[in-house]
Amino acid sequence: MDLLERVACSTYLSGILAKNEDLTEYVNGKSPVDESVLQAELERLDQFAEEQLLETEASSDQLRRIKQRFSLLWSLADLSGSLEFSVLSAMQSRFADHSIQLALEIVWRSPKISRLFANPEAKPASHSGLFILAAGKLGGRDLNFSSDVDLIAFYDKIELKAAPMYGVSHAVTECLKSLSTLLSKETADGFVWRVDWRLRPYASLRKLSMVSDKALDFYHYSARPWHRLAMIKARPVAGNLELGHAFMSDLGSFLWRHNLDYRAIDDVAALKDKINLEHPALAQQREEEEIRLEQGRGMNLK
Repeated sequence: MDLLERVACSTYLSGILAKNEDLTEYVNGKSPVDESVLQAELERLDQFAEEQLLETEASSDQLRRIKQRFSLLWSLADLSGSLEFSVLSAMQSRFADHSIQLALEIVWRSPKISRLFANPEAKPASHSGLFILAAGKLGGRDLNFSSDVDLIAFYDKIELKAAPMYGVSHAVTECLKSLSTLLSKETADGFVWRVDWRLRPYASLRKLSMVSDKALDFYHYSARPWHRLAMIKARPVAGNLELGHAFMSDLGSFLWRHNLDYRAIDDVAALKDKINLEHPALAQQREEEEIRLEQGRGMNLK
């Protein structure tokens, strides 16, 4: 089966190709999809960011169309084997970084959100008091084709000011809800990314963000073992990246302990037991009296 036939088997990819006939040469195999081709699409995204339309809906649609082009080319590189997966996952992650930052800027300047903050037009989201971390696969820069993006947001209570009549927490939550909608809403042009906020502290609460100082206190004094595991690969991807890097630096002593006491070891063992009990992929193994590690079973990394 040649590359064109493989693309034809996918309604999603063939639909993208129909809207982007200039990419036919790559599908026909006349031109290989190498790293420079994917880099060109990333530069297309950056150029759009510089010339960004202020009208939110139009900007969102254009962002989705750029993502579709990148997805098709990424898939062609994967299907043809023209690039190693380590390169593909790194490029996918870079595209995600840039697109999430762009999406935040689009939301930040929209009338619905800009009215919630004090003088948002004076500086972009990248220079505000808000920053967003990526965890999971995106945090580790190993995003694959179907991955969602795990995001965690914090803000500096001094740097970020709400407009009169609005609280900062409310304003940030509304901003992040709009960001989620922009990224995950599916239209005729597809969607950008599925977003998961569940790795944040107190994920059961409605608020999607937390003051950075309080977050540091939470991690150092109240966090559970899974919080540490979730944050090990975390890194800033959107908003004020400088604040994000400073936050991760302050979190270093929580993430990388000098010594593991017996309680910490027991916590890790308890977490693994919980995964064995609840993870869907281990359902069949739970029906057996024990998980037989010598057969390679039960070694589910997650």
